[in-house]
Amino acid sequence: MQRLKLSVFFLSLIFSPWILRLMDAQKPVSPGYFISPMDLPVHLSANFGELRSGHFHSGIDIKTQGRVGKPVYASAEGTISRINVSPVGFGKALYITHPEGFTTVYAHLDAFMPEVEGWVKNEQYLRKSFPVNLFPPAGLFIVGKGEQIGISGNTGTSSGPHLHFEIRDARNQNPLNPLEYLSEIQDDIAPLIQRICLYPLGQTSMVDGRNEKKSFQVQGSRGRYRLTGPDPVPVSGNIGIGVEVIDYLNHSWNKCGIYSMELTLDQELIYSHSLDEFSFAETRYINSHIDYEEKVTRGVNIQKAFLQPNNRMSIYRGVKDRGIIRLSDSLPRTVELRISDVHRNLSILRFRIQKSGQPLTLLAEKRPEPYSAVFPWEENNSYGSEGFKIFIPAKALYDTVLFSYARTPSLPGTCSPLHHVHRETTPVHAFFELWIKPDSFPPGKENKLLVVRQNGKGEWEPFGGKPEDGFIRTRTRDFGRYAIATDTVPPLIDPVNIRPGKNMAGLDQIEIRIKDDLSGIASYHGYIDNRWVLFEYDEKSDLLTHRFDTEKISPGQWHELVLTVIDERENFSVYHARFFW
Repeated sequence: MQRLKLSVFFLSLIFSPWILRLMDAQKPVSPGYFISPMDLPVHLSANFGELRSGHFHSGIDIKTQGRVGKPVYASAEGTISRINVSPVGFGKALYITHPEGFTTVYAHLDAFMPEVEGWVKNEQYLRKSFPVNLFPPAGLFIVGKGEQIGISGNTGTSSGPHLHFEIRDARNQNPLNPLEYLSEIQDDIAPLIQRICLYPLGQTSMVDGRNEKKSFQVQGSRGRYRLTGPDPVPVSGNIGIGVEVIDYLNHSWNKCGIYSMELTLDQELIYSHSLDEFSFAETRYINSHIDYEEKVTRGVNIQKAFLQPNNRMSIYRGVKDRGIIRLSDSLPRTVELRISDVHRNLSILRFRIQKSGQPLTLLAEKRPEPYSAVFPWEENNSYGSEGFKIFIPAKALYDTVLFSYARTPSLPGTCSPLHHVHRETTPVHAFFELWIKPDSFPPGKENKLLVVRQNGKGEWEPFGGKPEDGFIRTRTRDFGRYAIATDTVPPLIDPVNIRPGKNMAGLDQIEIRIKDDLSGIASYHGYIDNRWVLFEYDEKSDLLTHRFDTEKISPGQWHELVLTVIDERENFSVYHARFFW
């Protein structure tokens, strides 16, 4: 009998979520296989799995002392398998495939190693395009461990100079947690638990006597925390728990993300997640993983320890009843949150809850908000009203939604009523379709119409769209306030360091800013002496830059520049300048 008990124990240990995770995790062939891609002290401004808008952070951000131009090295030997250049996203990025089944990514670079830089530039001229996504022939660029592959920068959607570094599984390109592979990063700081939220999940559920989310502050430090407020917290019905928590690493005061979280009820595991790996196809589930309303309205990240029906991300382990708590008796129950960073610094929050009777008078006073239709998350859903239609495909929602719609008069600058499409605090996972009918617009300007959305600042954001049966049809993943507008204004071209007749001898580049007031820049083309030339575009600063190249234009002569910029509604501007260089 004792042997049977031991066998059952070891089987339960082998198949526990944490042991399975360790068995499944891909590890390098030897310690130290990867080295830091920079020879600076490895101080991070962001870590793997950090919560971002609409996605989990897929790598680590290494500080470059606030400057561009620092050497970047291959973290292990391999072959450059992909080179991507973009005015947004990763900017200039290199991908190296390693023989042991990994890919490393180096993003926001200012420049590549010279032979790569020359090859990329040649491809850009062949395509007459600054953005390119290139896959060099196998074996063209072989690099050794520690070989310099470029210099750090601030390109793409980067808010400051740094190197974004990733380690991926080469089989599926899933990002892996680099902090499990690099030994240079120091961290002995446990996560900081700041507050928790208790959620009544349903019209008949209560937290502390009310059918609404309630926040509780916490007290403690150095990994041990307790709740401030009632002990135990009175609850009834279905209850969910969320936590606001951040982490710091040594030598940095940047707020980083946690690695793992467990929730137990009387020591029974009912929820856990860990961030060793995720799929890019899953990363938008972050909008269900967090309290999306808190994110939209307050910019705060609260991670939920319970799952909505359509949260299908694979980071979760050991989840019982979707992490939802429902007490069957009136005895006090102990809730424990165990939150860890990847270096196993642990913080624990322990508190009690207790089932209480529901004050029926309060429930009777709470009236459900009016709604226009019920949208089950697992079904196709549609709704129509005067001048408006919507179609949401099955599994685009995280949970069933009581969909609300309203229409108010048009606002200045628009040519349709303002359509209030549910609430912007409700997240949507996949694209859905909107049709909005314009009610007035300048004759002959049908091709200038587009769908716009009003953001929290009252500004209009473009969502494009195409004419269809008197409507403008577009795709979006956001609820909110929508209308139709026209864009008839051509883009603005603002020369920074060039003007007609200028002697530019001694300068190494041309700088010009381009902006559009509504629909956005669609394309641009620059020609010098009737030959296409490469202008690099930094979208965050609206800056076009052409670096003079004696192989493309002859020095010591007069030259003619013609730059054409076109927006998404085919309005265009042309800049012309004759200059000496």
